[in-house]
Amino acid sequence: MEDPAEVRRRVKRIFELRNINLKPDAVTCLADHLKDKTLDEMKEYSRKLVDIFIEKKIDDRPIDVELLKNCLKKDSGKKNNFEVINSVDWKLESSNLKKIEFMDALRMRFMNVKTRIESISLTSIELLYSRTNVSVSILGMLFKEKSDRYFIEDDTGSLRLRMGKAVFEEGIFFEGGIYEFQGMYNNGILNVQEIRLPKLRPETSKIKNSGNWSGSDSVVILSDVWLDDPSVLKMIYKILDGFSHSSPYSFIFCGSFLSPENETKALNIAKKGFEHISNIFREFSESYRQTQFVFVPSASDFPDSTVLPRDELPFKDMYFSDMPNVHFASNPSKFLCRDQTIVVLRDDVIEDICRNAIKAPVDGTKVAKVFCETILSQRHFSPLPVHLAPKILHKDHCFSLCPLPDVLILADQFETFFFQDSGCTILNPGSFARSSFEFLVYYPASRKVEQSSCT
Repeated sequence: MEDPAEVRRRVKRIFELRNINLKPDAVTCLADHLKDKTLDEMKEYSRKLVDIFIEKKIDDRPIDVELLKNCLKKDSGKKNNFEVINSVDWKLESSNLKKIEFMDALRMRFMNVKTRIESISLTSIELLYSRTNVSVSILGMLFKEKSDRYFIEDDTGSLRLRMGKAVFEEGIFFEGGIYEFQGMYNNGILNVQEIRLPKLRPETSKIKNSGNWSGSDSVVILSDVWLDDPSVLKMIYKILDGFSHSSPYSFIFCGSFLSPENETKALNIAKKGFEHISNIFREFSESYRQTQFVFVPSASDFPDSTVLPRDELPFKDMYFSDMPNVHFASNPSKFLCRDQTIVVLRDDVIEDICRNAIKAPVDGTKVAKVFCETILSQRHFSPLPVHLAPKILHKDHCFSLCPLPDVLILADQFETFFFQDSGCTILNPGSFARSSFEFLVYYPASRKVEQSSCT
C-alpha cells in the first residue's frame, strides 16, 4: 500500500488540474477512498466525480467532506442502478386490461400498430360493406383459412383477399402479421395489388443524461454458453480475465447452457456447469464487485419448455447465494440500467418467422435488416401467431415493443448482427459455442456495438 501522504498529494493534484478545489477534509476522505487504486483508476474515478460536481452545479466552489460524501453516494448508486424485471412482474403498459384472452392479445397487437400508424388514408373494413368497385388501403392482420384462402381482420370486421397479383414491398410477411393492403374492393373481396409494412410515427425520444455513463461502461452479451463444454468454460475464464482491468457494467449470458447431446441429462449436468462458473466468478470477485451478471435461459434449458415466457433457472440459491450481483432472469426479461432499458429474448425467432413466411427476402444478406424493420413495424418482437410460436396469452405484452426499449437483444442462432432505428438498438450476439466464440459488446454512452471473439 502506498504512503497515505503520497496518495493525498496525487488526489489533490488530479483535482487541481481539473480546476476543482477540494478542502483538506475532502482530500483526506477521497484519498482513503482511492488508496487501493492505480493512478489511471484514480484519474478515471476523478473524471466521473467531476461530472457529478458539474451536474450538481458545485464545481465552482470549494468541496468539503459533506458535499463529497453526497457525491460519492450518488456515484455508488449510479453504479448499482440495475434492476431485473422478470415476466411475472412485467406490467402491462399499453392497456388497462386485467385479463387477456386470445382475442384480447391479438387486438392489443393490432391496436399497438393502428394507434401509431402514420397514414391517414386507411379505410376501416366495416365502411366497405356498403361500397363496391373502389380503390382502398386497409390496415389488417393477415390470416389463412384451412382452404388456403387468405383474409384480413381489423378492429371492425373481416375481409377475404385475392392475392394472385399482389406485389410485396420489402419486409417479411407471415400469418398473424399486420400490414397495409392496397387494392380494389368489389363484392366482398379485396383484390390486392400491393402489400407493405405499416409505416409508424417516430417515437418521442426521451432525454438521456449523458453523465450517467462513462465511455468505458459496457454490456457484454453472449448466447449459447454451454457450461458442460470445457472449451466454453475456458473461454469464459479468458474473457473475464481480459475484462478484469476495466470491468463492464454487465455480462448477459443467454442459453442454451448445455450442449445438445447433454440436454436429456439436463439437471445433473446443469448443476455441475453452474457450479463451475460460480467458482470462476469467485476467482474474479474483486475485479467484478460492481458488475452485474445475468443468466437468461433458452427453451431447452432445465426444465425445458416450448411455451414463452419461461421462468428463470433455479440455480441462484444453490451456487450464487453469496453473490448479490448475479441474477437469474426469465425469458424474455427486461433490465433497467440507469437511464436505459434493455429487453432480452432467447429464442430462434428469425428462423421461425422466415420458415413460416408467405414472403421473405431471397437475398440472405438482407434478412437481418428486413427482420428488424418488420418487428419494429409490428411493435412486437415475436409476432407469429400462438399456434406457431406458443405463448402464455396473458403475458403476450412481454413481447410488445410499446414503448420501444433502448436495446433489444435477440439471442438467436442466426448470424451475429446489430441494427439501429427509431432510437432502438437491436442486436444478436449469435452463438458463442457454435462459432469461434463470438460475442457483442454494447457501449451505452455512445450506443455503439462492437463485435468480438475469443481465441
